[in-house]
Amino acid sequence: MPVGEDSNMSELMYHDCRSEFEWFGHWLDIYVFNTTIKEWNQVLAALRQFEIRNEIDSKHANIPHPLDNDFFGRTSRDATYFRAFDYKGIQVNCHFFTDEEVEFDIDPREIVDQAALDDLIELLHLISDVTQKSVVLAPENAEGVTIVRVQPNSRCCDYRP
Repeated sequence: MPVGEDSNMSELMYHDCRSEFEWFGHWLDIYVFNTTIKEWNQVLAALRQFEIRNEIDSKHANIPHPLDNDFFGRTSRDATYFRAFDYKGIQVNCHFFTDEEVEFDIDPREIVDQAALDDLIELLHLISDVTQKSVVLAPENAEGVTIVRVQPNSRCCDYRP
């Protein structure tokens, strides 16, 4: 159901989708599909305004910026790279699993009210506008299941309960 066509806010009401953010032991994923290094660098450049922490779970070097074509080949099963940033009180973790999809995850327990939901939808729109691709919010590791989808240059969001 598309909502928010004539508004700056999502107009997706928290009370209508509250169950999507209940904790069942799993994160929620944000996906941009069919990407390249170009979209990755566009997203990372747009997110620079937020406090971004490089995180690495190994003894390997930090994440380069901008990303280069060899970066994804250098990540291995021995290292997990990610960047974490705070978007208006929502911790967003940026994972570098493949250059073919931009992936973030969030803790659904941080979406506790209408203001947090509006901030999350705003983030989805930011990513969509920067990449000029649709952005999907989905249950963790469930790429084929869409909770919310946003399109570039639109304030509308498609909620799929």
